[in-house]
Amino acid sequence: MLELEAGKSQAAKKQALAHLQNYPHDSEASVILAAARDGKVEKLVEKSPGDIGLSLTLAQLRMRSGNITGAIAAVENVISAAQEDQKYLPGVIGLLVGLYQHQGRRQHVKEILSKASEYWKSSPTPVNPSPFFNQPSSANSNNKIRTTPSSAPPQRPTSTTPPQQT
Repeated sequence: MLELEAGKSQAAKKQALAHLQNYPHDSEASVILAAARDGKVEKLVEKSPGDIGLSLTLAQLRMRSGNITGAIAAVENVISAAQEDQKYLPGVIGLLVGLYQHQGRRQHVKEILSKASEYWKSSPTPVNPSPFFNQPSSANSNNKIRTTPSSAPPQRPTSTTPPQQT
């Protein structure tokens, strides 16, 4: 990604292709490769309109060129084409809200936040896009968080051992 930011698209392509050979399903490498291919990102998004990574790359490229309306269109399109459990991911909605605010589109902000809120209220469980969050903790699962009122001082554990006589 550093090569891409530094304008070294050939080096970025080479590294992304090498990475994809070892990890063919790595979406981050696909996004880097797509961004390194000038003019190809839009065609890739057209082929995979629900691909969040590609669409966000397109939105970023459009923002960099000052095309905020085009960036909004890229994000709106991916939301409409994405799978139901990915339409209202907080980062995607946050980006769209920020873009709307940049253009002073308050009604659009209210509408998308309302839709996202309704989705998350009716969602039985939070969506974990990363498998990292689905792994059980290695820590002791019997640990419980104790809550105390803010006015009460925290309680110290009491010792079960009787004091020693001297």
